[in-house]
Amino acid sequence: MKILVTSIGNKIPLIECIKKTSGLFVIGADINANVMSKYFVDEFWQMPRLNELHISDFIKKMQQIECFYVLPTREEDLKYFSKYQEELKNVGINVLVSSLDAINIVTDKYLFSTYLNKLQLNAIPTTLCLKDINSNDLYVIKERYGAGSKNLYLNLTKDELQSVLPNLYSPIIQPMIDGTEYSIDLYITKTKKVKAVIVRKRTLVIDGESQITEIIDHPKLEKLICRAAIALNLEGHVMFQAIEDKNGELWIIECNARIGGASTLSIYAGLDTFNWWIAECNGETIDDWSVQLKKLKQIRYKKDLII
Repeated sequence: MKILVTSIGNKIPLIECIKKTSGLFVIGADINANVMSKYFVDEFWQMPRLNELHISDFIKKMQQIECFYVLPTREEDLKYFSKYQEELKNVGINVLVSSLDAINIVTDKYLFSTYLNKLQLNAIPTTLCLKDINSNDLYVIKERYGAGSKNLYLNLTKDELQSVLPNLYSPIIQPMIDGTEYSIDLYITKTKKVKAVIVRKRTLVIDGESQITEIIDHPKLEKLICRAAIALNLEGHVMFQAIEDKNGELWIIECNARIGGASTLSIYAGLDTFNWWIAECNGETIDDWSVQLKKLKQIRYKKDLII
């Protein structure tokens, strides 16, 4: 079986993880013909930009290469494929993505926080206005939309916030919370049940990506994140970020409704995303499938490929 992985960029660990855990034939797609990951996939497709790709042309391409499974790996990809998910499903093409409504909530950090806090699910309070904040506290300012750490400013006073506002396209403001950060991977079945959840402690983070990560037990956090994922109507493999403050209070930071940068650790540890998803796509019910999770540590490092 073949799987198309979009926006492969430098996602070499993900490509290797798919091959090792599922044995799928990996077709990598990217608008850039010179991405590093093309040397690690079984086949490469220089994909058009999404705003230039009509869904009928995408369907023809998939039928031509006989590939019927799609893994979006970027927020823009999620929105595109969730929009056409039913149309693709009708012709036998399966996409690992949540509904468009769910994607629209989790990709908007202000809407995400507001939605969860209305349900008393403890997301970090988020505001759009300087007038809503206290002059004596410290704050974080970041972009309302998008993943990663671009245009992220920490430990700012109200006056400092004012000075960096022009640098952001659509800013949101959150209180600065010191504590321990966690990443949480889940797999939610098509029947909207959490199949498994893994908490990862981010020991070393560079540019928003985990470089050293270890799996830990944190039942309280697992319960909170499972409740949030179900409330958001998410599906498949999703990843949350959360922080535990010095008083032991848990705060949900954000959610990526896709496999994250270090989510491969969770997959190797037993969150069997690809095999579960393929089985569900083929009409199997996996609710009673056994789950065996292992405690592992992941270290990201640079490696040469000689060809």
